[in-house]
Amino acid sequence: MFLEKEIQELKSFLDKLDQKKAIVSSKTVGWHIDHALRTIYAIIKALQRSEPSLYKWRFNLGRVFILTFKFIPRGTAMAPENVVSHSNVNKERILVLLDKVEASLSRLTELHPCSHFVHADAGTLKLDEAKKFTLIHTRHHIKIIKDILK
Repeated sequence: MFLEKEIQELKSFLDKLDQKKAIVSSKTVGWHIDHALRTIYAIIKALQRSEPSLYKWRFNLGRVFILTFKFIPRGTAMAPENVVSHSNVNKERILVLLDKVEASLSRLTELHPCSHFVHADAGTLKLDEAKKFTLIHTRHHIKIIKDILK
């Protein structure tokens, strides 16, 4: 399954939700887990809502950079409001979010290849690009979590 390893790794950090290291991130491990899961879920929902016939490719340097180098520079982007928790992140809420994400991931195979979503920095990403971006983004937050826990 797509993202299976990364989801399992996020689960492995559930007992460390409140840990924080200011020199790495102003956010807690729990915030990063919550954000990564909210992002996965939001991207899948956007892909499901998209109209494949309306997809139109346009050059975007941000997309080329992220997908080519498989890297998101730290501290360069602001997370959209819909993927940020403004309340306390706790294990129960994350477990509910994990269930939603795991259920929605299985539906990706049903989507048209031109299903797409728009990212503020990477532009319009069709299904295969969106999956790559989601993987890169999730791994980006796993790296941050690991640095917090060092």
